[in-house]
Formats: sequence, structure tokens, C-alpha cells
Amino acid sequence: MPDENRGAAGRRVLPHTIMCSEVWGANGNVAHAVELPGLLGWVYSAPIELGQNGGDIHYLSVCDHGLLCRVALADVSGHGRAVSSVAERLLSLMRRHVNRIEQREFLHELSDSLHKMNSAKDMTFATALVLGFDSRSGELVFTNAGHPPPLWYRADKTCWGWLQQTTSDTRDGLPLGMDFFGSSYADTVVELGVGDLLICYTDGLSEAVDATGHELGGDGLIDLARTLPVESPMAAGATLLGLVDAFRRGEAALDDETLVVLQRPRLTADLSAHS
Repeated sequence: MPDENRGAAGRRVLPHTIMCSEVWGANGNVAHAVELPGLLGWVYSAPIELGQNGGDIHYLSVCDHGLLCRVALADVSGHGRAVSSVAERLLSLMRRHVNRIEQREFLHELSDSLHKMNSAKDMTFATALVLGFDSRSGELVFTNAGHPPPLWYRADKTCWGWLQQTTSDTRDGLPLGMDFFGSSYADTVVELGVGDLLICYTDGLSEAVDATGHELGGDGLIDLARTLPVESPMAAGATLLGLVDAFRRGEAALDDETLVVLQRPRLTADLSAHS
């Protein structure tokens, strides 16, 4: 099983502990264990164009008091300067909202920014998922803007499902930058149980295609998830990547791929084992 504390040569590699008032992330290549208040994590991102920044953007932050943390994952249409501009705007918003648990306004501001960037000839839009976690209560706030729902392992039930919002309003949760009249974003609160795992991903994984042209899809992805190890974020994430690659049967990835895997550890000792 992969060990997130070991490098290729067996050298111990410590996870990056995200400190108070810090925002960490980007839209380039990364594969790294991270530690947040009350959470362990593993972040993997591979742009389809090697050596270039991709359309997937991830940022993780911790509030000024070291109690609240936030994860933002966005999949932006296209590449190049447009994506870099969105990354810069998302970073600015992460810093400005670092102490706020509410997230609806966060996504409204990002959507407005994308809409103002657009022209008749050049349209930029994005799906996005934002998670906020209160390490004191174990409450997780999640807000979705047209993004694939995270996979959720419920440790108390030992089963996998989806982290989804329940809304009947078709205007809720639309992609950012589309400027649909009356579109809105809703914060949903759930309790993240001890031992629970969340796998946030971009559609480069769920839309993987094999040699026959068959797409993995959400049903295929959750079938793979049911076979994953759940003892650590990296064990789950790295195994899922391997299973998706095996599904392709030698076919190349067609889109950027990003995973942000989070786990609420069972014991405080689990945190110290990663430091």
C-alpha cells in the first residue's frame, strides 16, 4: 500500500501542514499529503499538458485562529491566461473569506468575476466545489456549482455514497460565469464522522474512456470506490487513480485530473503519525 510519508527513494517526506491564515494550492502538477485542522488530506493534480498549468484549480486554507479550514476545487473551461486569471481571483477570494464559514457569497463573487471576463468571442466558465470544515464541531459546509459530487465514505456504516445537496430548484448550483438569471448557490451542512473519507475530483476521472469508447461515469466511479482502502487519504486516492488507469486499458487521459482526498482521523494519534 502506498505510504504518503515516503518518497521515491524511501526518504521520509512530511505532509505539508497548512498553518493559520495560510492559503495553499495552484493549478499545476502536485502529489502531496497535507494536514489541516481536524483533517488529513492528499492532493493530486496532473494537467493533461505536461509541464503546463491546467484547467483544474485547487486551494486549501486555514483561518486566522486555526479552527476553520476550506477546500476549493474548480474545473475551468480551456487553458492559458484565462485559467490563470481565474486562479488569481480564486486565491484572492480564499484569502478574503478565510475566516467565514458561509460560502454562498464566495461563489457568487467568483461567478461574477468570470462573467465580467467573458466576451462574445471568448467565454470562460467553471464548475466548482467548496468545502468548509469546523474542527471543533465536525460540521462540514459544502457548496456546489455544477461540479461532480464528492464520494463519501461513511465509517459508521462502512459504505460509500455521494455528498450531494438536496434541492429541487434547477437554478441552484449552476456553473460559474454562465450568468443565468436568478441562479443561486446553497450551503448545505452535514456532520463529517470520525473516520469518514471524502474524495473530491474533477471530471477527467469520471469521464475516463476505455479502448472501446465506454465512459466510466459516476456509476463506474462509485463501483471502484467500494473496493478502496480507507485507512488513509493517500491509500484511497492513489488506489483510485490506479483503478481508473486500469479501466482505460492503455488509453491516454483526455482531460486534466485532480483529486483532493480528506479524512477526519479516528484518533489524535493519527494526526501525529503524519507529522
